Amino acid sequence: MTHHSLDFYTYHNWANERVFERLKEVPEEIYRSEVQSVFPNLSAVVLHIYLTDLVWIGAMADESYEDIQMETGAASTRLQTASIEEIEREYAILKERYLDFFLGREDLDSKIIRSHPQFGSVETTLSELLHHVVNHGTYHRGNITAMMRQLGYHGPSTDYIYYLYAKK
Repeated sequence: MTHHSLDFYTYHNWANERVFERLKEVPEEIYRSEVQSVFPNLSAVVLHIYLTDLVWIGAMADESYEDIQMETGAASTRLQTASIEEIEREYAILKERYLDFFLGREDLDSKIIRSHPQFGSVETTLSELLHHVVNHGTYHRGNITAMMRQLGYHGPSTDYIYYLYAKK
């Protein structure tokens, strides 16, 4: 199935891979160095993006809030000290989980209702939720670039237009 949202998700993965490539070029101590920013260090923001992507695949699959919390809590504990290579492998597994989920869907634009214990219910579509995942990742990849600059390194260019040129 082809859908613009799935292409947008492919962009998300492309951008994350560019971040991984750049982060693997910096020493481990820099990856964990404290920075005066939104996150305490690069590893924390990378983990945050991963955990949020994990939350949203559970929400899209209509898993219970408790099950999602349990899975992300366990992943957070397990990956707290993971190397960039280890978290990159986890992202690859999560990417396949997303693709398997979406390839099994007939209509990404049909209305669904998702509930949250604090925020209540929202009527949306799977494609809108997928756009949220990509948008969230884009925001935090910007954090990573800013933090890398603070640490004396160049961040990767991950704007959507670069993806379009790269896939030509």
